[in-house]
Amino acid sequence: TKGEPLLVATLWWVSELLGDGAAVVGDVMAWYPVLTAVITAIFVYLLAVTVTGDRRVGLAAVLLFAIIPGHAMRTSLGFADHHAFDYPWLAATAYALTVLAGTDQDKLTSPKTWLVTVVLGVAVAGQTLAWESAPLLIAAVGLAVAAVSLAAVDRSESPLVPGAPILTGLTIATGLAAAGHVVVGWHTPRVAFSPALVLGGVALALLVAEAVHRTTGDARHLLAIDAVLAPVGILVFREARPEDWDALLEGTGRITAERNIAETVGLFDPDTLGVLLLLGFTLVIAIPAMVAGIQRARTAPKWAVPTAYVWYFFALSTLSVRFVGELAPVLAVFAGIGFVRLAAWIDA
Repeated sequence: TKGEPLLVATLWWVSELLGDGAAVVGDVMAWYPVLTAVITAIFVYLLAVTVTGDRRVGLAAVLLFAIIPGHAMRTSLGFADHHAFDYPWLAATAYALTVLAGTDQDKLTSPKTWLVTVVLGVAVAGQTLAWESAPLLIAAVGLAVAAVSLAAVDRSESPLVPGAPILTGLTIATGLAAAGHVVVGWHTPRVAFSPALVLGGVALALLVAEAVHRTTGDARHLLAIDAVLAPVGILVFREARPEDWDALLEGTGRITAERNIAETVGLFDPDTLGVLLLLGFTLVIAIPAMVAGIQRARTAPKWAVPTAYVWYFFALSTLSVRFVGELAPVLAVFAGIGFVRLAAWIDA
């Protein structure tokens, strides 16, 4: 109930649905990583096409995603640990945020917008209930929304327009994750209520961005304010919730500490060549698009989300290669962009 409750409950439910018994459970355990890889690949395609509007990039992203070694290993037949279950939730969250980042006044009344809002809520709640260290994964949502706000202000648009469905989705996520804890006892309150913390941070970021939009309208001012608010928020959290702060440090230290197992080393550890063994040449193809994404994210909100996600999980992967699987779906999108550009450059 405190480790990976949603994973265990889902595999149990599917096993019961298919007939129960040890043989069925074994089949479900063996095949579930493969199925999650396919589901994640669907969101990789949707995310790539949403960002670029180019189906060729979507196809290239899925093909490259399929051969990223670090992800392929964790979703291979029989590799039934919790990681594979985390990836679809993360990819669905990134996709939903990207769609909502492009919301304008006309789209606010579109049924698709509010359907994607529900997808965001379910995805963040699923991410939270799937793993006890999920707060580290959903923290990327806050970073992505901050990037979307910067892009909106730079375009002289109200950040509250895309912010409204995002806040609604996070409110749904907060309710679902809290219900998982209160009703069936999943996770500690610290984990179960982490979407509420993200919701509060996102609301504050959007309100500050709206204030800048209505006053100076300069994205540089918002960037400076965010740069000050982030450490201040951390200090306030540390002083107001010392027990939660200690638990956060303990959990982060446990995840990133180097121990005598392969997944705890950094991506660029010189003794393991992890970057080549786990990512192949995908990172080489993706890096130019990742750098270009920072510039595009300044003025295009739909670029802000995948750019924030790819750099966030790239940073986590440099600390511990266990996050290569989380990096892979978004990295594949930028690799797909790089691949199509390369093909165009050589006239292919």
